[in-house]
Amino acid sequence: EAAAVRAALGAFRAAMDDDLNTPRAYAALFKLVKAAEGGLKAARREEKALDAAQAAAALSAMEEMDQVFGFFYEPEAPWMAKPKQGAAADASADGVDVAALPGDVKGLIESRAAAKAAKDWAEADRIRDELVSKGFAVKDAKSGVVVTRV
Repeated sequence: EAAAVRAALGAFRAAMDDDLNTPRAYAALFKLVKAAEGGLKAARREEKALDAAQAAAALSAMEEMDQVFGFFYEPEAPWMAKPKQGAAADASADGVDVAALPGDVKGLIESRAAAKAAKDWAEADRIRDELVSKGFAVKDAKSGVVVTRV
């Protein structure tokens, strides 16, 4: 598996050096993912522990490749967006700490974001009104959703 990591990383770097040949770079990434998955399945099948050094090498190579592609990230929930400096920062000066929000309020904020993404404006407005009835106001800003107590 170490040879597969070296080969995939070498192929990726060569593709990037070849006028940013992204199809070849994607192929190298997915070849590495397939090799890592094969190693994981083999370890499970044989009921052996996964070789930590090989797993770390594969992860490190994937992270290097990801510096180009940006696949492996966790998107922030819309209300967790950090406000920008200026007007948006002023609007969030009294913002609520997201960690302190009750679970049902977080769920409503997620549902409102989904409704807005689906362009279901009536549902988004209904959820906004429900949030107000629970004591929270949401304001859409360029930096994301700002939640405040009312």
